Amino acid sequence: IGHSARVANLSLIIFNYVEANFSKELKSMRYLKGDILEYALKHDFGEVYLNDTPSIIKQQFPALDVEIKQAEEHLTRDELEDLTNRLDKNEWFIIKSIVKLADWLDAAYECVTEINLGNRNPVFAKFVNNVFVDVLNIGQKYAGLNPNSEAIATVEKCKFCAIGIINTIKEEIIDEQ
Repeated sequence: IGHSARVANLSLIIFNYVEANFSKELKSMRYLKGDILEYALKHDFGEVYLNDTPSIIKQQFPALDVEIKQAEEHLTRDELEDLTNRLDKNEWFIIKSIVKLADWLDAAYECVTEINLGNRNPVFAKFVNNVFVDVLNIGQKYAGLNPNSEAIATVEKCKFCAIGIINTIKEEIIDEQ
């Protein structure tokens, strides 16, 4: 549950930052905070049955990643049905994007922690850099939801916040030179 709790916290940090600094749209969407928390806490529900497959493994074995995602989506669908039924496509796009950004940020932080604990496997630093690229492309990840321009603009502002966080995370790497 540690990971999901951190994702929930990061999701609210992103939402609150964007709400306070950029987005009039989010001010009128404060009601989504509970839904963001619910989704953040349940986003890895399928792992209750499948266990967590590290992102690094998923990156190295893309076919396995596809199979795992399909199984996790199937297992999570019922758990999220109430949430997805009460949201429109734009709200769902914003929530999914914010939680995914937070999910990636937490994974990057875990990689930095490994590096700082002395794990010099280059896969960890590569993953942190890949998260940066993923953050830049977040809008494409859920484009199939066909969000409106306001939802896209809101997620772009969330992305800006996440880039700041990932840069801060990258600065946490202890330089041993």
